[in-house]
Amino acid sequence: MMQGGFLDFNPGEQHKTITVTTTKDLGVTGNFNIAYSIVTSGMTIPDWNSLIHSDPVGVNTKIVPKATSLPTRPTGLVKIFEENFGPDWTATDTGFLADGVTPCWRTRHGHGRTQPGNKEIGYYSDPVINPGTNSWIRDPVTGKVQLQLEYFPDGVKDINGNNIPYDFVPVPAPGYFQFSSTVLTTQRMALDVLPGCYVEGRMSMPVKLGTWPAFWLLPKAFQTWPSIEVDFFEGFWNALTLDKIGSTSHWKNATGGHSMFGEDLRHIGITDYTQPLTWGWYWGEKEVTFYINDIPYSSHPNVFPTMPCFLLLDITTAPQVVGPIPDPANTLPAKMTMDWVRVWK
Repeated sequence: MMQGGFLDFNPGEQHKTITVTTTKDLGVTGNFNIAYSIVTSGMTIPDWNSLIHSDPVGVNTKIVPKATSLPTRPTGLVKIFEENFGPDWTATDTGFLADGVTPCWRTRHGHGRTQPGNKEIGYYSDPVINPGTNSWIRDPVTGKVQLQLEYFPDGVKDINGNNIPYDFVPVPAPGYFQFSSTVLTTQRMALDVLPGCYVEGRMSMPVKLGTWPAFWLLPKAFQTWPSIEVDFFEGFWNALTLDKIGSTSHWKNATGGHSMFGEDLRHIGITDYTQPLTWGWYWGEKEVTFYINDIPYSSHPNVFPTMPCFLLLDITTAPQVVGPIPDPANTLPAKMTMDWVRVWK
């Protein structure tokens, strides 16, 4: 029996629960399709199809996207970038090697080493200018590079051995950064992610209280946020549950305000994010699509302006607006293990 209706989300609401009454018991293997459209800022994202599985008593109900209704992983593209984090891999504060000309990975955000807007209590460190920090290490067994979130009870130090004060209010005790975050960006590289590009990264995420690992994209030219931000993956680990984990697109709508679309990843069937997973994203002409291990799980219209973008990999603390603060005794150091990053066009 066909049924339909509307579900309204008010500002700030992230989750809604709906009840669907069936005319008969679905049984253990029973299923049915649900098709829905999303209307946001005057734009309709149509024809989303999912499959709902349910046991006889309706517990453990799970929505699984139908891969057949989404664009398959693009083929026939040319690889334009590959990073395997081999023995010669390096990253610097400036994003250039010692010659000042050859670009490499950069260890800071374009605006600095802090994120006061998010009220992050993690300082994005570089071992050269923050002695004692280990922003990344190489696993002695696998040889893979691991980005680290660390804790320093006496404070993260600058090159002169001084504590680095917080740059936002309210200022938490003791008034200076005790957590060192890590970010790597391709901002200085010749790589330009543009429409027609397929981005892919394989990595293992820490699942530890208060950590915030992410793989994402921003425009190279400074723009008032959020002209473009795409979070291929980000996880706010809260009490070791997966209640804040997703893929998100941010853009500036026609009125100049912030619009976003977020995909809750709890329904895609991944239960262990500490194992290597391949996250992909295709910037198509008409739509963009997210992939996990080559399987599409989310797609929406291409709402972004055409401008060169760069990639970011980071692990930091959950912001104060989300919380909670990592437990140094049981959580840290937290490691985000890198396999590779590739881009095709």
